[in-house]
Amino acid sequence: MQRTGTSSLGQAFRILGLKTKGWDERLYWQCIRGGYDETLAEAEQHEAFEDLPWDYDPMLTVFDEAFPNAKFIVLTRDEDEWVASYEAAFGIEDPGFARQWRRRKYRSIREYFHERPEDLLEMDITEGWGPLCRFLNLPVPTVPFPHTNVGTAHGWGSAATPSTTTAVRSAASRVRAIADQALARRRH
Repeated sequence: MQRTGTSSLGQAFRILGLKTKGWDERLYWQCIRGGYDETLAEAEQHEAFEDLPWDYDPMLTVFDEAFPNAKFIVLTRDEDEWVASYEAAFGIEDPGFARQWRRRKYRSIREYFHERPEDLLEMDITEGWGPLCRFLNLPVPTVPFPHTNVGTAHGWGSAATPSTTTAVRSAASRVRAIADQALARRRH
């Protein structure tokens, strides 16, 4: 979900030395049509992902099944700030609907990880390197945590409400990160 700190998280992945892939319109449209093979092949060539198609809802389960050691990050942001920021950036006709959609989405994520909480980190982007680096088992960089794409009218919120998900997988000594994933079903 946009406007939640995913750009900052993506920049943090780059600072951590992870090979990062961003928006890819071609792969996004393939995912929309149900084709995931090329997206998974692209994932094998990168370690971190942000924006679409990586945050397309079904990709959570696709990545989780393809990379069974995946770990996931849920960024948190004050809901009122998120609605205001999202509305300013994209325009929304019904803030109430957006709030309910967002709450259902993240309730589903928590349910999905209920039996494996060690694979889910809920993090406010303002918490900086600590929680992220502990979760990824990586050293904390000496540079400040990035805060990119911050709207001038809206600041960062409290650690009260989850608003985006990121998947992270370890492969040998490498870490895979998939920014902003969503969930539609429970893990069997």
